[in-house]
Amino acid sequence: LGVNLYSDQRTLTENYGLDKVNDQFRRKSTFMEGLADLQVDEATAYQNGWLPDADVNVVAYDEAKDILTVEADNIVNVKDLKKVYAVLSNGSGEEVRAKKMTLQPDRSYRCDISLAGLGDKMGSIEILAVGEEDCTVGVLSGYLPLQAHEDIKTYIELLQDYGDIAVILASKGNFAYSAISEDFLALRKLGVDQKLYNAWELNLLGVIDRSGAYSESGQESLFCDRLLAGTGLPLHLESGQGGCSILLGEEEYGTDRDGLHVVVYDYDASRVIDSAVFDMAYADRNHPRATVDVAIDGNEARLTVTDVFTTYHDSVTGTYLRGLLWDGTHYKKPAEFDLTGDGDGTYSATLDLKGYDLTDIYLELYMFYDKTKSEYRLMDWHGNLNLIRGSLAEYLDELAAHREHRIIILSTKDDSVKRWDDEAVESLKAMGLSAFLNREDGCASYAVITADGIWEDSSLEDLSNRLEYDGVQIQLTNSGWFNSYFSSIVINGEEVSPNETGMNVVVYNTAKDCFEDVMTYDFDVWMGMVRNRFRRKEFVRLLQEDR
Repeated sequence: LGVNLYSDQRTLTENYGLDKVNDQFRRKSTFMEGLADLQVDEATAYQNGWLPDADVNVVAYDEAKDILTVEADNIVNVKDLKKVYAVLSNGSGEEVRAKKMTLQPDRSYRCDISLAGLGDKMGSIEILAVGEEDCTVGVLSGYLPLQAHEDIKTYIELLQDYGDIAVILASKGNFAYSAISEDFLALRKLGVDQKLYNAWELNLLGVIDRSGAYSESGQESLFCDRLLAGTGLPLHLESGQGGCSILLGEEEYGTDRDGLHVVVYDYDASRVIDSAVFDMAYADRNHPRATVDVAIDGNEARLTVTDVFTTYHDSVTGTYLRGLLWDGTHYKKPAEFDLTGDGDGTYSATLDLKGYDLTDIYLELYMFYDKTKSEYRLMDWHGNLNLIRGSLAEYLDELAAHREHRIIILSTKDDSVKRWDDEAVESLKAMGLSAFLNREDGCASYAVITADGIWEDSSLEDLSNRLEYDGVQIQLTNSGWFNSYFSSIVINGEEVSPNETGMNVVVYNTAKDCFEDVMTYDFDVWMGMVRNRFRRKEFVRLLQEDR
């Protein structure tokens, strides 16, 4: 129909005229009508992220009141979303009650729902999204107080509050290579003291029961036979790349699914109350990353994104960025914006933030790749917008200039100063650090920086320190590569360290009693700053264009 510059033939429009061409376009096509009748099966639609879906979890359980807190986040593929409900049914599938969920400042939906009437606490909770059509975006089923199967960190928190239980673990397949380091820290809280790290063919098994905590990890297949303490039940465990086994008594709880298998035995009920598999090989271990810089001038904020890195493609051609931004008062109608690309990998946008609280900003950035028609979450962050700086040196200089009412905590696992960029090292020295800057490979370091002083240490051995500053309780433990290999930062009882390789940074504002920033500077990643602070878990979700 168009013009071929390399041909001397006349086009169809030139030969027959525009009216004739349009008349032909209006005719029916048996071939095209046949294509229109093609149906995509549900498995294919689910695999490609085309179905209504959400991250659904039980995030808290009040045993005294018998009330669950249910959360639905990242609701996708629901057009014109208006309301979200949690519908509770008993073990027979009969509806017990429904509760409207409330939109939260982080744009997740939550509600409390009573389990009164469910004597054994067995049943299901359907999350119903109401839009142009009503659709189910998630279902929790089984023993409801422990239905945090989307997130092992939340699951372990529920286990710690539960009571007299035994927890049995066994991994199958490549569960650790792309696992999130925050999940490794959660396993440590449960009692697993093994060295856990991102590697192929790492296996794990463990038992936490009345006799204490026992665990093994390694790249060889693992086996264990023992009695479950307090029961006399024989327990056989296997962990390997090709399979796993959790044989308790005569019941096998291991499955063919790859991931970390968890079985929970309730001593009071004398039975297994939950069995779950957590696929810790999240695709987002190599999720898109970028360096993000924000320059604020009055009410105007200019976002600049560079060094976009992704394993999904090797060119900026066909890549678009867009974002959502809101604060604690604008979360019902966040600002949506597109970033303009220059064709060489730099993207920018200027936002008018008059009326926004710049110290309490939520920022989400998404990368849309034209060839796959898919969208990847690039950044999910909450904190002080002034702290988003393009380089670590600029970031540290900003912190150093405004130490009042701030606690700045740095914690590493093993990143030698020899690999750190010179500008960052000079900024750390200017802040007053010395012992923290240990040049030995495999060492761990921590530093607590306030307006009144600095606490720091570095060693090849495990490190630990407890201190209180301005009413804030701080507990630091970290270990280098040759030992347990982790970085833990606990503030007022809450674990906040990303536990990634590099410098884990936490900024706490004592005047506002809140976190201003949590991030990692990874010296082995070429773009440096890793700013993704995912509120529940790092999870790359294929989103549709209408998101």
